[in-house]
Amino acid sequence: MIDMKRAALKPPVIIVASDPLMRQAFLCRQIRVAGSILLLLSR
Repeated sequence: MIDMKRAALKPPVIIVASDPLMRQAFLCRQIRVAGSILLLLSR
């Protein structure tokens, strides 16, 4: 579990990179966003 005080001091990217679950969730969200944009563009 991430220490919230340390997490608040760190940039989000470092938190995501250091925590596998956060990185996985971040990647999934990025992929979903990219997919929805592609769907909108392809119509």
